[in-house]
Amino acid sequence: MSDMYTGSCLKEAIARMQDPNYKPGGSKSYKCNLCNDKGYIATTLSGEKKKLTDVLSSQIDYVRPCKCQLEKQMYSKMKYSNIELDQYEKKSFETFKRDTEEADKMYELAYKFLESDAQGVGFFGKSGTGKTHICTAICNELAKRGVQHRYFNYRTDIQRLKALVYKHEEYNALINDFKMATVLYIDDLFKLSKNSNGEMNIQEMQIVFDIINSRYMNKKRIIVSSEYTVAEMKQFDEATAGRIREMIDDLGMKVEGVNRRFKQLRIKTA
Repeated sequence: MSDMYTGSCLKEAIARMQDPNYKPGGSKSYKCNLCNDKGYIATTLSGEKKKLTDVLSSQIDYVRPCKCQLEKQMYSKMKYSNIELDQYEKKSFETFKRDTEEADKMYELAYKFLESDAQGVGFFGKSGTGKTHICTAICNELAKRGVQHRYFNYRTDIQRLKALVYKHEEYNALINDFKMATVLYIDDLFKLSKNSNGEMNIQEMQIVFDIINSRYMNKKRIIVSSEYTVAEMKQFDEATAGRIREMIDDLGMKVEGVNRRFKQLRIKTA
């Protein structure tokens, strides 16, 4: 995994991108003192790394992007994702607690997804077991690698889509964001979709199928978290469940550990 930005380094990188007046070390001229805002670092024929402004073109062997360019790419991916920027800092692989066998398996599964060309990865089961944390950590790593990703907060975004169903242009623009993003992270899939009679909301199921089917057909990658397992989804939406099952293949995991939110609360109030 990338170790370019961790902990406070990530926080500093985001701060640099958010502050248009940021000047490192009190510099009056440049936002980046490494490359003097050229965006690239030169490697000379003798192997030295220098600013483009400090070397003749005839002495250059090759150039590579400066760290500031990588920061810009990372920041643009974070902004597009719809994940709050502070969540990237809070929910990373570094902050994910691998204190149980189950947590270790979650971490390893996330790592396997990142290092493979698998179409999907999914974490299913109890609330508070770290599903959202590990999925956001994957997005964190995608941002560092410059990979576009989009966050679908199920309860919030499904309501936005339902409200726009009869406003075709706006609806299509929004749903196409979710269909076509390089990687889509669906958080808490089908959360609160059942009514008081235990029946699933048909409109929500139709919208979800449309998104999942499009990504399935176009070989777009997904990250999924849900309190429902795929087997449970099959009971009310076999078509969607079947596609998710095929997309995640062997990168699906049922989590059954303790609710960490309540565990942390007990520690704080003990």
